[in-house]
Amino acid sequence: MLLHADCSMTRSFPQRFERVTVALTLLLIVGPVLVDLAHGGARRAFGYVAADSFYYLTIARNVVEHGVVSFDQIRPTNSFHPLWQLVTVGVVALMGVEWGVLGVVLVGTSMIGGGFLLLVRAWRTPVGPGVLTLPVGAFGLLLSPLWWAALGNLPHHGHTSGSFPLFGTTWSFANGMESSAVILVFAVAAYLWTRRPPLESERSAIAFGASLAALGLARLDHTVFGVALVTAVALRSRGSATRARRAGLLALAFVVPIALYLLASRVAFGAAFPLSGSLKTSFPQPDWSNLQMTLGLMFDPPSAWLAFAWREANQILPAGIGVAHMVSGRLTDLSREGDRFDGLLRSCAPAVVVLGAYNFFFVNVWSQGHWYFPLSSLWVSLVAARAIDRRFGNLFASARAYGAWALGWSALAVFYFLTLHRQLDYQARFAQFFYEEGPRVRAHYGEKPPRLLSFDDGIVAYTTGFPTMSGTGNALDVDAYVARREHRLLRLSVERGHDHVTTLAYPDSWTSFLGGEAAGQYRVALDYVADDRSFFIVRFSPKH
Repeated sequence: MLLHADCSMTRSFPQRFERVTVALTLLLIVGPVLVDLAHGGARRAFGYVAADSFYYLTIARNVVEHGVVSFDQIRPTNSFHPLWQLVTVGVVALMGVEWGVLGVVLVGTSMIGGGFLLLVRAWRTPVGPGVLTLPVGAFGLLLSPLWWAALGNLPHHGHTSGSFPLFGTTWSFANGMESSAVILVFAVAAYLWTRRPPLESERSAIAFGASLAALGLARLDHTVFGVALVTAVALRSRGSATRARRAGLLALAFVVPIALYLLASRVAFGAAFPLSGSLKTSFPQPDWSNLQMTLGLMFDPPSAWLAFAWREANQILPAGIGVAHMVSGRLTDLSREGDRFDGLLRSCAPAVVVLGAYNFFFVNVWSQGHWYFPLSSLWVSLVAARAIDRRFGNLFASARAYGAWALGWSALAVFYFLTLHRQLDYQARFAQFFYEEGPRVRAHYGEKPPRLLSFDDGIVAYTTGFPTMSGTGNALDVDAYVARREHRLLRLSVERGHDHVTTLAYPDSWTSFLGGEAAGQYRVALDYVADDRSFFIVRFSPKH
């Protein structure tokens, strides 16, 4: 048996179905992606990655080729989450720039699959029929009406991305971002929580604390989940000096690695926290734009709000379910062996609420992507899967009933993958630029590559290998970050020799990033233009 039947709520679900359930679910999580990539090759991998993944990939390329943690090949930047940046460096070092996109998608898919196997090991109770819902996930199902309503006219991001796939499914987190690492590390923490209880020994306390530190390093704002779980353990340690000492060791193992990283970042990069995050947040001053847009949903037609409704849902939906989950049970009710995983989910509920509230009130919705909430999305799906096991597991005790359930969810998962997830035009423009336009740009400049200021998310820098400053501001050094905040980024860029400006993703809005700096101060000359005029490079030179 994979697990022990130690909880009566799912005891009626036959254990002989466990292996089938786990194997089938794993197949549905990784199989469609692998088949799709096998059919479409490295070019198809672009259809999985988020635009922002090229920030990571560009920095990884520069680490491998120039030995510097930098976006512009000279000045260091800390605009990344460290664990996934290490992964991307390894991928580019092993597979090269040509195969880097395929590499991060394959690694991400493997992490998600491995995370799933650890989660079912942490399940403790027999792995019941609810697990089969995880490939699409309850969160993906809840968001899917937005996609069905817009099928054939799905929202786009700029003019390059194409139709969005359904976000919130397990497949959508193999996205070249840190989402897959977050899921894997959380699964490790869940496994330790249930199989090696944190207060059982000093060693288990340190191991669990270290797993929470790794979760924070996988995505720094997910440190809030570590805080929630450390608090839950601390509440359980009251009344026992031994347990209190172990809880203290756990807290140290959680805090020290993150504190050391922040200190190292401050010394090496000039800022403790990622500059990209600092650029986006309004904390402690609330940004009321998200509330205004949410209220506007009530009055605008679907065609007007669909593009950001799913972003708002990422903040609001998990947080609302989190509040309900907190109200429904005590956060530290872990008295029964079989309830440990449910206790873990209850202990995470406050973190889901805090993360959603923070992003709702302090981060403009247009600055957010679905990779901001991988654990919140997964948490919703896990809560639903456990609820199905608890309340309906006994309905699938017969082979016929279980077979119908398994076949139905398998068919639904494949259907959702083919209709809502597999959008063949998603990031197709990036693939075209990488494989076709990029070589023409490099040939045009030959041995004298320009130094760029690029208003996109890294695709131009990664493709060309040209020295490139981040025009959007999300991968700048400290001095350039300050210059952008003071609306003098173009001036600094030209002073540094980055006098060629370009964009692939934002041709209609890139001038707004400059804040009117160019008006009347520079001569502008077209330096390169694509045959279809969809991409250009212009040179700026001061008039005086």
